[in-house]
Amino acid sequence: MKFEQYETVVLIEDDPTEDLKKGEVGTVVMIFTEPEEAYEVEFVDEEGKTKVQKAFLPEKLKNTCKVLKENVEYLSPRRRTCGH
Repeated sequence: MKFEQYETVVLIEDDPTEDLKKGEVGTVVMIFTEPEEAYEVEFVDEEGKTKVQKAFLPEKLKNTCKVLKENVEYLSPRRRTCGH
């Protein structure tokens, strides 16, 4: 899946090396295409300070809109689309 710079993404599995948990939300701050597709994602704490900034392969991330759609049982007709 391709992500855009400044897109909000969700980590889909724990990353124990950085003490990040599945479901944590971050922002794509850089996109890499070489040597393979990867995304540098910044995770912040409650005060907005950077907690972790690390590159991830696309299969480790999900778009927040997709996660919302997967977790909501019912969406009203006005909420069936995301702004991405």
